Amino acid sequence: QNDYQPAERKFKELIEQFPTSDLAYDAKILLGYAYYTMGEKTKSSAAAKDLLEYAVQEDEDDYVAKASVLLAQLEIDNKNIDLAITYYQTAAEKGGTSEERCASYLYLAGLLTQVGKYQRALDAYRKAESASTTYQAGYKARIGQARMMSKLGAHEESLSLLEELLANSNYRDYYGEINLEIGNTYKESGDFNSAVAQYTYVDTAYAHTEVAANSYFQLGDIYETKLFQLDSAHLRYVRGKTEYPQAAITTQLGQRADNLTKYIQFRNEIRWLDSIRVVWLSPRDTILPHEPAPADSALGSHPGLADSATASASKLPTLPDSSGQDSDSTLAHAAQPKLGSPDSLGGKPDTIRTKIPVLPSISLDSANVRLALVEAELATLFYTSMSLPDSAERWYWHLLREHASSAQVPRALFTLAQLYSLDSTRSKATSDSLYNEVATRYPETEFGAEAIRILGRPMRPVFTDPADAAYFHAERLLEAGQAEAARDSLRAIVANYPSSPMASKAQYALGWTYEQRDDARSDSAASSYRKLVSLFPSSQYAALVKPKVDEYDLHIKALEQHVKDSLSAAARDTIPSVVKDSVQVKTGELEGKDGSPVEEKKPDDSSATEKKD
Repeated sequence: QNDYQPAERKFKELIEQFPTSDLAYDAKILLGYAYYTMGEKTKSSAAAKDLLEYAVQEDEDDYVAKASVLLAQLEIDNKNIDLAITYYQTAAEKGGTSEERCASYLYLAGLLTQVGKYQRALDAYRKAESASTTYQAGYKARIGQARMMSKLGAHEESLSLLEELLANSNYRDYYGEINLEIGNTYKESGDFNSAVAQYTYVDTAYAHTEVAANSYFQLGDIYETKLFQLDSAHLRYVRGKTEYPQAAITTQLGQRADNLTKYIQFRNEIRWLDSIRVVWLSPRDTILPHEPAPADSALGSHPGLADSATASASKLPTLPDSSGQDSDSTLAHAAQPKLGSPDSLGGKPDTIRTKIPVLPSISLDSANVRLALVEAELATLFYTSMSLPDSAERWYWHLLREHASSAQVPRALFTLAQLYSLDSTRSKATSDSLYNEVATRYPETEFGAEAIRILGRPMRPVFTDPADAAYFHAERLLEAGQAEAARDSLRAIVANYPSSPMASKAQYALGWTYEQRDDARSDSAASSYRKLVSLFPSSQYAALVKPKVDEYDLHIKALEQHVKDSLSAAARDTIPSVVKDSVQVKTGELEGKDGSPVEEKKPDDSSATEKKD
C-alpha cells in the first residue's frame, strides 16, 4: 500500500516483542527496505548491517544474502562500486535459491564489466547460466558471455555463441539485440565494413525499436571516431534520436547530433570567412573578367576545409568531410568556359558582358575577428564536447599563429595548458609555461586569473577605480626592478587621475622610490614630496612628508649660506696686495685729510680725446 511509516512501526514492534522469532529476520530486512524506500539510507544501512551480523553468527546464509543485496544497492548509490561488488559476491555465494544466486551473479557481472574486469565478469556470467532456471535468465547469462568474449579479444568465439543464440527459437524475442551485438563484435574486432553492414541491417529490420536507436548510435560512432566521416555520423545521430525517443541512448544521440551540427556550422562559416579574406587580400583586377579561384585560395588550402587530397598535403588541422563530393564543386563549375570568356570558342571576351567584382560587405578586420572566434569555438567543441584533444590542439595552435593579437588568445593558451597537464607524456614544465604566459600577459582576463590561482601566485585584486589598477601595475614593475618604468606609471596616475584617492599615494610613492632606492637623488625625492604637499595639502601623505620637506628646505638654506660665506672668504684671501694698495690709494684720494670726501675733478676735453683715441 506504499504506507511505509506504519509499516516501520509494526516491524519495530515485532522485532522488539519477538526477537527470537523466525519472523524477526524478515522483519529486519523489510525494515531496511522500508527505510530505503523512504530515503533514509543511513537507517537502512544500519538495519541491513545489523541483520547481516546476526545472520552470520547464526549461520543463516539466506539472510546473509538478503542483507548483502540491500547493502550492495546502498553502496552503488554511494558510488562505491568495489564494496558493492564484494556484497554481490557474498549474495551470489550465499543465496538461498537458484533464482537469487543467478540474479546476484548477473548484477555482479554487470558491475565487473563497468569497472573493466572482463574475465571476472565472464566467470560470473557462466555461474549465472549454471544457476539459471528460466530461459530468460539463461539468455541474459549467455549474451553477457558473448559480450565479455568480445571485450577479451575472443571475437570468433563471441560470434559463434551469438549465432547459436540466433539459432534458438526460444530467443526470437531477442533477435534484434543479438543482431546488434553481432555488429558490436565486428566493431570491436576492427572489421568496420561488416559492422556498418550489420548495423544498417538492424536499423532497417527492427525500425522504431530501442535496438534500432542503439544501432544508429553505434553506426554514427564508427563514422565519427573510426572513419572520421563527420557528415555521415551527423546523419545517423539525427535519425537515431527520433527512432525511439524513450530509449536510454536517445540523450546521447541528441548530444552528439548537436555537437556535429555545431561542427558543420563552424566549418561552413570558416570557409566563408576565409574566402572573404582571400578577396580582400588578393582583389581582382576590375578590368579583367572573373577567373576561377586560385589554387591556393582558402577554399582550396585552408586547414581541413578542402577535399581529402588537398587536406592531406596541408600542414594545418583537418576538418573531415564525408559527403564524398568536392567541397568546392561550385568553384569547379564556375571554372568551365562560358560565353564571352577567353576560352569560349577561341574568341575574346565581350567587354559589355564582363562582370565587375564587388568587394564583400564585411571588412577584413571584421572577418579576422570573427574567424578567430569561430576557430576558437571549433577547437573548444573538439576538446570539451567531442573528446578530440588532438584536433583541438591543432586548431588552438593555428589560432595562435594566424591571430596572435586576437582576444581569443588567452583562451587558446589556457586550454592548451589544461590539455598538456592531462597528458602523461608531457612534462609539467610545458603546461606551467603556458599557464605562466596567460598569467603574465593577460592577468585581467578570467583565464589569467585562473592561471594565477593554478600557479599558486597571489590573486590579482579586482579594481573599480582605474587608478587602483594602474597603481597595482606600478607596484609590479617596481618589484620586477623596473624603477624608471614604475615612476613613469606613478606620474601618469597623478596626471590622469588627479581627483582619485590614489593620486596622492602615487605622488608619495614616487618620492619614496627616490628616497629609498636611489640615495644619490635626494633632491628628486624632495621635489616629489614638495609637489605632494602643493597638490594634495590635506592628504595623509602630505602630512607625513611635510616635516621632511621643511627639514630639507632648512638644510638647503643652511648649505647655500655656508657656500656663500665660503666663497666670500675665499675671495678675500686671494685678492693680490697690489690691488689692495691701489684700492687704498684710490680710497685716500677720494677722502680728505679729515676723512671727508673730495669732489672729483672732471676731465678736460684733451684728456677725453686721449681716452677716445
